[in-house]
Amino acid sequence: SFHMHSVDIPATITKLIETATSTTNTNSKPRIVTGGASAIVEIKLSERLCLEEYKECRALGRFVLRRGGETIAFGRIESLVKRSTISK
Repeated sequence: SFHMHSVDIPATITKLIETATSTTNTNSKPRIVTGGASAIVEIKLSERLCLEEYKECRALGRFVLRRGGETIAFGRIESLVKRSTISK
């Protein structure tokens, strides 16, 4: 689930774009993210949520991913993907 301040909503990682290790090796077509590596991913939220990019507002640009009460990842929002149509 996606945690941001007091918000906790289900989320799915839809795309793994790039990974990088501490030795600055980058992989532009990764299949998995190993422990200690960083990654650029696309996340789809199950509900609408007001978000900001990290460069615009540091407090609103941070999030945590949790599963079963355990933190599995934390990160910052680099860019937002805009939907072409908005469903009601």
